[in-house]
Amino acid sequence: MSIKKFEKDILGGKSLHIQKKYGDLSYPIHRHEYFEIIFYCGTKGKCILNGAEYTIQDNAVFFLTPEDFHLIETENIKSAYSVKLSFSKEIIDPKMGEFSPISAKVLYSPNDFFISAINELLKISELEAPQIKNKKYHLLNALLIEIIENGQTAGGANTYMHPLIGKVMMFALTDPSKKISLEAAAKMCHISPAYFSHIFHAQTGTRFKEWLNEIKIEHACRLLENTQLSVLEISLECGFSSISHFGKIFKSTVGMTPKEYRKYE
Repeated sequence: MSIKKFEKDILGGKSLHIQKKYGDLSYPIHRHEYFEIIFYCGTKGKCILNGAEYTIQDNAVFFLTPEDFHLIETENIKSAYSVKLSFSKEIIDPKMGEFSPISAKVLYSPNDFFISAINELLKISELEAPQIKNKKYHLLNALLIEIIENGQTAGGANTYMHPLIGKVMMFALTDPSKKISLEAAAKMCHISPAYFSHIFHAQTGTRFKEWLNEIKIEHACRLLENTQLSVLEISLECGFSSISHFGKIFKSTVGMTPKEYRKYE
Protein backbone atom coordinates (compact mmCIF):
# COMPACT_ATOMS: atom_id res chain seq x y z
CA MET A 1 0.00 0.00 0.00
CA SER A 2 1.36 3.42 -0.92
CA ILE A 3 1.97 6.02 1.80
CA LYS A 4 -0.58 8.35 0.21
CA LYS A 5 -3.33 5.70 0.20
CA PHE A 6 -2.31 4.61 3.70
CA GLU A 7 -2.87 8.11 5.13
CA LYS A 8 -6.08 8.56 3.12
CA ASP A 9 -7.51 5.31 4.49
CA ILE A 10 -6.72 6.24 8.08
CA LEU A 11 -7.98 9.81 7.91
CA GLY A 12 -11.03 8.90 5.88
CA GLY A 13 -12.89 7.32 8.77
CA LYS A 14 -12.79 4.53 11.33
CA SER A 15 -9.75 2.71 10.02
CA LEU A 16 -7.06 0.99 12.10
CA HIS A 17 -3.83 -0.11 10.42
CA ILE A 18 -1.62 -2.67 12.14
CA GLN A 19 1.94 -3.19 10.97
CA LYS A 20 4.75 -5.41 12.25
CA LYS A 21 8.32 -4.67 11.18
CA TYR A 22 11.57 -6.52 11.93
CA GLY A 23 15.24 -5.52 12.12
CA ASP A 24 16.25 -1.90 11.73
CA LEU A 25 13.29 0.14 12.97
CA SER A 26 14.90 3.55 12.41
CA TYR A 27 13.04 6.40 10.74
CA PRO A 28 14.07 10.01 9.94
CA ILE A 29 12.41 12.87 11.75
CA HIS A 30 8.84 13.43 10.54
CA ARG A 31 5.24 13.93 11.60
CA HIS A 32 1.91 12.75 10.17
CA GLU A 33 -1.79 13.55 10.35
CA TYR A 34 -2.84 10.48 12.32
CA PHE A 35 -2.19 8.96 15.76
CA GLU A 36 0.21 6.10 16.44
CA ILE A 37 0.91 3.57 19.15
CA ILE A 38 4.30 1.89 18.64
CA PHE A 39 5.32 -1.14 20.68
CA TYR A 40 9.00 -2.19 20.58
CA CYS A 41 10.25 -5.68 21.35
CA GLY A 42 13.86 -6.87 21.64
CA THR A 43 15.52 -3.68 20.44
CA LYS A 44 17.58 -0.77 21.77
CA GLY A 45 17.78 2.81 20.59
CA LYS A 46 16.36 6.27 21.05
CA CYS A 47 13.36 8.35 20.06
CA ILE A 48 13.82 12.10 19.71
CA LEU A 49 10.34 13.45 20.32
CA ASN A 50 9.73 17.18 19.93
CA GLY A 51 13.37 17.80 20.75
CA ALA A 52 13.50 15.53 23.82
CA GLU A 53 15.36 12.20 23.83
CA TYR A 54 13.75 9.00 25.17
CA THR A 55 15.22 5.53 25.42
CA ILE A 56 13.81 2.75 23.27
CA GLN A 57 14.10 -0.58 25.07
CA ASP A 58 12.36 -3.93 25.22
CA ASN A 59 8.59 -3.51 25.71
CA ALA A 60 8.73 0.30 25.37
CA VAL A 61 5.51 1.92 24.11
CA PHE A 62 5.18 5.33 22.44
CA PHE A 63 1.89 7.13 21.82
CA LEU A 64 2.31 9.85 19.19
CA THR A 65 -0.15 12.52 18.05
CA PRO A 66 -0.35 14.51 14.79
CA GLU A 67 1.46 17.36 16.56
CA ASP A 68 4.59 15.36 17.34
CA PHE A 69 7.81 15.49 15.34
CA HIS A 70 9.75 12.30 16.02
CA LEU A 71 12.92 10.53 14.94
CA ILE A 72 13.60 6.85 15.62
CA GLU A 73 17.07 5.28 15.79
CA THR A 74 17.48 1.61 16.73
CA GLU A 75 20.10 -1.08 16.46
CA ASN A 76 19.68 -3.44 13.51
CA ILE A 77 18.80 -6.58 15.46
CA LYS A 78 17.32 -9.24 13.17
CA SER A 79 14.92 -10.66 15.76
CA ALA A 80 13.77 -7.25 17.05
CA TYR A 81 10.43 -5.90 15.90
CA SER A 82 7.92 -3.13 16.34
CA VAL A 83 4.13 -3.20 16.19
CA LYS A 84 2.62 0.03 14.92
CA LEU A 85 -1.06 0.91 15.32
CA SER A 86 -2.09 3.89 13.17
CA PHE A 87 -5.53 5.49 13.49
CA SER A 88 -7.56 8.71 13.35
CA LYS A 89 -9.24 10.41 16.32
CA GLU A 90 -12.64 9.19 15.07
CA ILE A 91 -11.79 5.64 16.08
CA ILE A 92 -11.55 6.55 19.78
CA ASP A 93 -14.54 5.50 21.89
CA PRO A 94 -16.73 8.56 22.70
CA LYS A 95 -17.27 7.10 26.18
CA MET A 96 -13.64 7.93 26.93
CA GLY A 97 -14.66 11.57 26.98
CA GLU A 98 -12.96 14.41 25.20
CA PHE A 99 -9.58 12.63 25.15
CA SER A 100 -8.01 15.97 25.89
CA PRO A 101 -5.48 17.36 26.37
CA ILE A 102 -4.01 15.11 23.70
CA SER A 103 -0.31 14.65 24.29
CA ALA A 104 2.44 12.20 23.53
CA LYS A 105 3.04 9.47 26.12
CA VAL A 106 5.79 6.96 26.85
CA LEU A 107 5.07 3.70 28.68
CA TYR A 108 8.04 1.57 29.76
CA SER A 109 6.40 -1.22 31.74
CA PRO A 110 3.15 -2.31 30.08
CA ASN A 111 1.19 -4.93 31.96
CA ASP A 112 0.45 -8.47 30.77
CA PHE A 113 -2.94 -7.44 29.40
CA PHE A 114 -1.33 -4.76 27.22
CA ILE A 115 1.10 -7.23 25.66
CA SER A 116 -1.59 -9.86 25.14
CA ALA A 117 -3.84 -7.23 23.49
CA ILE A 118 -1.01 -6.30 21.09
CA ASN A 119 -0.54 -10.00 20.20
CA GLU A 120 -4.28 -10.47 19.71
CA LEU A 121 -4.43 -7.46 17.36
CA LEU A 122 -1.61 -8.96 15.31
CA LYS A 123 -3.50 -12.24 15.01
CA ILE A 124 -6.67 -10.58 13.70
CA SER A 125 -5.02 -7.72 11.78
CA GLU A 126 -6.02 -9.05 8.33
CA LEU A 127 -9.59 -10.00 9.26
CA GLU A 128 -12.39 -7.58 8.33
CA ALA A 129 -15.64 -9.17 9.54
CA PRO A 130 -17.83 -6.66 11.47
CA GLN A 131 -17.43 -8.49 14.78
CA ILE A 132 -13.66 -8.61 14.29
CA LYS A 133 -13.54 -4.88 13.54
CA ASN A 134 -15.42 -4.20 16.77
CA LYS A 135 -12.95 -6.36 18.66
CA LYS A 136 -10.04 -4.36 17.17
CA TYR A 137 -11.62 -1.07 18.27
CA HIS A 138 -12.26 -2.36 21.80
CA LEU A 139 -8.68 -3.61 22.12
CA LEU A 140 -7.27 -0.34 20.78
CA ASN A 141 -9.28 1.73 23.24
CA ALA A 142 -8.21 -0.54 26.10
CA LEU A 143 -4.59 0.10 25.10
CA LEU A 144 -5.24 3.84 25.05
CA ILE A 145 -6.70 3.75 28.56
CA GLU A 146 -3.61 1.92 29.84
CA ILE A 147 -1.30 4.45 28.15
CA ILE A 148 -3.23 7.48 29.42
CA GLU A 149 -3.42 6.16 32.98
CA ASN A 150 0.10 4.79 33.35
CA GLY A 151 2.27 6.40 30.69
CA GLN A 152 4.45 9.41 31.35
CA THR A 153 3.72 12.58 29.40
CA ALA A 154 6.48 13.09 26.84
CA GLY A 155 7.89 16.58 26.59
CA GLY A 156 7.41 19.61 28.79
CA ALA A 157 8.42 23.23 29.16
CA ASN A 158 11.98 22.58 28.02
CA THR A 159 11.32 19.74 25.59
CA TYR A 160 9.40 21.09 22.63
CA MET A 161 10.09 21.50 18.94
CA HIS A 162 11.63 24.92 18.46
CA PRO A 163 9.12 27.03 16.47
CA LEU A 164 11.76 28.00 13.91
CA ILE A 165 12.63 24.36 13.25
CA GLY A 166 8.96 23.36 13.06
CA LYS A 167 8.31 26.13 10.53
CA VAL A 168 11.03 24.90 8.16
CA MET A 169 10.06 21.25 8.61
CA MET A 170 6.45 21.93 7.74
CA PHE A 171 7.56 23.88 4.66
CA ALA A 172 9.74 20.98 3.46
CA LEU A 173 7.25 18.23 4.35
CA THR A 174 4.33 20.02 2.66
CA ASP A 175 6.12 20.16 -0.69
CA PRO A 176 9.31 18.05 -0.97
CA SER A 177 9.77 19.28 -4.57
CA LYS A 178 10.76 22.75 -3.37
CA LYS A 179 14.48 23.48 -3.38
CA ILE A 180 15.57 24.68 0.04
CA SER A 181 19.18 25.09 1.12
CA LEU A 182 20.56 25.59 4.61
CA GLU A 183 21.00 29.25 3.77
CA ALA A 184 17.39 29.56 2.55
CA ALA A 185 16.07 27.80 5.66
CA ALA A 186 18.06 30.14 7.90
CA LYS A 187 16.83 33.17 5.96
CA MET A 188 13.24 31.97 6.40
CA CYS A 189 13.82 32.06 10.16
CA HIS A 190 15.75 35.35 10.11
CA ILE A 191 18.84 33.80 11.71
CA SER A 192 22.33 32.89 10.51
CA PRO A 193 22.97 29.52 8.79
CA ALA A 194 25.38 28.54 11.57
CA TYR A 195 22.82 29.21 14.30
CA PHE A 196 20.04 27.46 12.38
CA SER A 197 22.30 24.44 11.85
CA HIS A 198 23.10 24.36 15.57
CA ILE A 199 19.43 24.54 16.62
CA PHE A 200 18.36 21.92 14.06
CA HIS A 201 21.00 19.42 15.15
CA ALA A 202 20.30 20.02 18.85
CA GLN A 203 16.56 19.45 18.32
CA THR A 204 16.64 16.51 15.91
CA GLY A 205 19.97 14.75 16.37
CA THR A 206 20.69 14.96 12.63
CA ARG A 207 22.08 17.45 10.14
CA PHE A 208 19.64 19.56 8.12
CA LYS A 209 20.99 18.43 4.74
CA GLU A 210 20.80 14.75 5.73
CA TRP A 211 17.22 15.14 6.96
CA LEU A 212 16.18 17.04 3.84
CA ASN A 213 17.67 14.38 1.56
CA GLU A 214 15.77 11.65 3.41
CA ILE A 215 12.49 13.56 2.99
CA LYS A 216 13.17 14.00 -0.74
CA ILE A 217 14.11 10.35 -1.21
CA GLU A 218 10.95 9.28 0.62
CA HIS A 219 8.98 11.45 -1.83
CA ALA A 220 10.89 9.91 -4.73
CA CYS A 221 9.97 6.41 -3.54
CA ARG A 222 6.28 7.34 -3.54
CA LEU A 223 6.59 8.67 -7.10
CA LEU A 224 8.40 5.52 -8.25
CA GLU A 225 5.66 3.40 -6.71
CA ASN A 226 2.62 5.34 -7.89
CA THR A 227 3.50 7.15 -11.15
CA GLN A 228 5.02 6.44 -14.54
CA LEU A 229 7.34 9.45 -14.36
CA SER A 230 10.88 8.81 -15.60
CA VAL A 231 13.80 8.81 -13.17
CA LEU A 232 14.90 12.17 -14.62
CA GLU A 233 11.44 13.66 -14.10
CA ILE A 234 11.34 12.35 -10.53
CA SER A 235 14.78 13.76 -9.73
CA LEU A 236 13.61 17.20 -10.89
CA GLU A 237 10.29 16.85 -9.03
CA CYS A 238 12.24 16.13 -5.84
CA GLY A 239 14.38 19.23 -6.24
CA PHE A 240 17.67 17.64 -7.29
CA SER A 241 19.86 19.64 -9.66
CA SER A 242 21.17 16.61 -11.56
CA ILE A 243 20.09 13.01 -12.13
CA SER A 244 23.55 11.72 -11.17
CA HIS A 245 23.39 13.44 -7.76
CA PHE A 246 19.85 12.12 -7.28
CA GLY A 247 20.99 8.59 -8.12
CA LYS A 248 23.91 8.78 -5.71
CA ILE A 249 21.78 10.04 -2.79
CA PHE A 250 18.99 7.56 -3.58
CA LYS A 251 21.32 4.54 -3.58
CA SER A 252 23.12 5.60 -0.39
CA THR A 253 19.73 6.00 1.34
CA VAL A 254 17.71 3.08 -0.05
CA GLY A 255 20.47 0.63 -0.95
CA MET A 256 19.52 0.31 -4.62
CA THR A 257 19.13 2.52 -7.70
CA PRO A 258 15.79 4.18 -8.54
CA LYS A 259 15.28 1.76 -11.45
CA GLU A 260 16.01 -1.22 -9.23
CA TYR A 261 13.58 0.12 -6.62
CA ARG A 262 10.79 0.47 -9.18
CA LYS A 263 11.29 -3.10 -10.36
CA TYR A 264 11.47 -4.39 -6.79
CA GLU A 265 8.21 -2.65 -5.83
